[in-house]
Amino acid sequence: MANRRNVRTVTPLVAAIVVGGALAGPGTGRGGDLMVDAELSLRNFLMRMSRVLRLSSNQKNRINAIIDAEMEMVRPLLDKVDENRNRLMQAAEAMTFDEEAVRDLAAGQARIDAELTVFRIKAHCQIHALLTPEQQEMVRFLRSEINQCPALPPGRLASV
Repeated sequence: MANRRNVRTVTPLVAAIVVGGALAGPGTGRGGDLMVDAELSLRNFLMRMSRVLRLSSNQKNRINAIIDAEMEMVRPLLDKVDENRNRLMQAAEAMTFDEEAVRDLAAGQARIDAELTVFRIKAHCQIHALLTPEQQEMVRFLRSEINQCPALPPGRLASV
């Protein structure tokens, strides 16, 4: 019973935090540092979830190690994302449209996005495995509550 009360108390707060972050969109514009933004986003998420899920110090340390390892692996990919974005902006500002070049850049971007998705889901699985059954249940409940939020497109937060 107390667990349900905690869920009812925490759900609106977590939903507001996640929905607000989702609606804010990416934090970088031209000249932004994707790596810094990605790491800050992960660290902020960990801080919020450590309070909601009541993570132990051991869990926090192990999750931080997972995040550190992930950031090292995705660093080159985020650099490529930034490079491709700049090249796509240059193509958009060119005097003539080079469809083949734009398609090549877009295909490269799609491959990078796929790799980033694989890394993200792998990290989520590793983190999920560190959670207690009660914490896992709380994550499932919060994910279902957040995904039912009408303010977001369906599936926007499926990987929370």
